[in-house]
Amino acid sequence: MDKPKTVAIIIEGGLVQDIVSDDPAMFRDVDFLVIDYDTEGAEPEDVYDLAQPSGGTATAFVGWRGVTPARIDLDQIKTDKLKNDLTDMSPEDGEPTGEASTIIHCSHCGAPVPESAAINGAFCSPACADAAED
Repeated sequence: MDKPKTVAIIIEGGLVQDIVSDDPAMFRDVDFLVIDYDTEGAEPEDVYDLAQPSGGTATAFVGWRGVTPARIDLDQIKTDKLKNDLTDMSPEDGEPTGEASTIIHCSHCGAPVPESAAINGAFCSPACADAAED
């Protein structure tokens, strides 16, 4: 199994600037619509009244975005995010202990995973654990 693909949505000033991936070709047949209910600064031709589940409508900016190659290291960002944000959970009650979690890499696909969440102590998902058994 290949490592999981990553898509990052780049936002600046509250607006989607770009959608990037470590494998943009994988998303060649995927349409990405950006729907933003903050229409300030939007061109009038990009603003629509969208039907809402409540039965009413809401005004929103709607735009197309394609996926472009990432020029930033998404794997490093994911690893750094895991290292900085994840905390071990107490096995008894699932409450954060405040201790930094150790990050390991899945033995099958190489994806970063908190050691405390690893399947069989080595895999990021049941699918990777099953594939390793095959």
